[in-house]
Amino acid sequence: MENDEVTFRLARGGDWWFHVEGMPSSHVVARVAKGKELSQDALLDAATLAAVHSKAKSNAVVEIKYTQCK
Repeated sequence: MENDEVTFRLARGGDWWFHVEGMPSSHVVARVAKGKELSQDALLDAATLAAVHSKAKSNAVVEIKYTQCK
């Protein structure tokens, strides 16, 4: 699945979008049920997926940007 498809077709309002700052990486969307909050575990899992599927995967520290889809 391409990044644009994940970001603009798969993600819904209330979901969260993750991407590695400043370099190519996969977009990750964390699904959140309506009326629910993103758990800390889900946030860490999504951020880890974004880092592992990026060119920064071998870096000791990877900056992840994330925002709620609206």
